[in-house]
Amino acid sequence: MTKHSLLQLLIFLFTPASPFTIPKRCNLHMRHGRQSETPKIPIRFLGKGPNAVIREGCVLVAPRHESTHYLMKSAIFIHAIGIDEYGQHVTRGVIIDYPTAFTMGEMSAGSVVGSLAGNILFRGGDMGGDKAMMLHSAGEPVSSKSIGTSGVYEGGLEMAIAAIEEGIVEADQFKFFFNRVEFTDGELESLLNEMDSEGDAWTSVEVPPSLILNGDLNKAEAWMSLRNQLKEIAR
Repeated sequence: MTKHSLLQLLIFLFTPASPFTIPKRCNLHMRHGRQSETPKIPIRFLGKGPNAVIREGCVLVAPRHESTHYLMKSAIFIHAIGIDEYGQHVTRGVIIDYPTAFTMGEMSAGSVVGSLAGNILFRGGDMGGDKAMMLHSAGEPVSSKSIGTSGVYEGGLEMAIAAIEEGIVEADQFKFFFNRVEFTDGELESLLNEMDSEGDAWTSVEVPPSLILNGDLNKAEAWMSLRNQLKEIAR
């Protein structure tokens, strides 16, 4: 494979499999509601700060001192690492616990129908050109594009709608994200190297698909749950 064809392949892999343009007239404020109790979930620690393992399928947990608007109190699922359309090596992810006040039925201009139309749209970050992506745990009946070893898959909207109608999968196995976060190698290195006086820093973990795809999460709810469990691990 030539360098040019490899670049084209990586660009293709970074093309969203289920893009939806979000109308600019809508202000995607987060949903407010009762803070639900997030059950304790099994996690696997993959390192902290400059020693953190970053790979597709991991979740990055922000330290308390992170003050960037979208990154503070965030839990970010890393869904793609590779060359972007400009030839730059980047790491992309979505914030898993930043719900908007809208459903996909309200925001997709008719492209998301049936039971999926009632799924809440989450804000994945501040980049992405007003596009949405669909992640799920349905696997082969919908899409074979798996993300690392996370048990999470990307894309396959039409197959998802059909599979739900046939009773093969459930709507709560799917989650939609508006935009994403993105880091160049330099930005990611700088982020991971930021450690406060108490040793707090960005941490990498593996979590079950049920947390990543939880459509009932309130703002920073997954972040708080993961932080609490990481404290227990450190004891």
